[in-house]
Amino acid sequence: MPSASLSLVFFYSIASTLMHSLNSHTHHFITLISHSHHSRRRLTDAQIARTVALVAGSSGMLCTQVAPDIGAGEGANFPCPAPFIVDADGCPLMPIASKEALANLQHSKTGTFFARAPKGGAAAESVVTLIGEVDAVAEADVGDAELRDISNLCGLPAETVAAYKWVRLSPSRVHVFDAVRNVEAWVPPAEYAEAEPNPLASASTNLLSKMNTQH
Repeated sequence: MPSASLSLVFFYSIASTLMHSLNSHTHHFITLISHSHHSRRRLTDAQIARTVALVAGSSGMLCTQVAPDIGAGEGANFPCPAPFIVDADGCPLMPIASKEALANLQHSKTGTFFARAPKGGAAAESVVTLIGEVDAVAEADVGDAELRDISNLCGLPAETVAAYKWVRLSPSRVHVFDAVRNVEAWVPPAEYAEAEPNPLASASTNLLSKMNTQH
């Protein structure tokens, strides 16, 4: 067989393999999104709020009330970034790097916490807001798994994360903004605590990351 024909056969073989790989990923992605849309219609506001809390760990923000001894601005909210994980009830656990925020919590335990889901995944760009009391978490209650998760979220060594003071916010009010449907709602805290997040949330995030890496 002439060399030109062999080159052509080789080219079509490689092209076919690449197309098969792309089609495979596309099929899995379309299937996942399709299931997500079907599942989405069944999700409650509480489930959407829990989904955001599951996937938005790197975007947490804790607002504390400015302490009285500051003078001007007393009672205003003081925001500080707070990468977080959630416990079984959806309460955010987070290390606090800001000394100002920690000082504010000595005067008032009331805090407002919010996080936004990243683009391209489950509950994309939706926001959950939690209002409630912020309590200290004992060092012994922060395990290696929690340190590793937060370290991955914020890009800091686990030793640095372990040195921060950790807190937990127990929500007495829960608000969710669903960016997909462009609606918002208050969610009863008990419903939020008992709700299950979208089961496809982690899977969709992992798949999108894999596709972006390979293509």
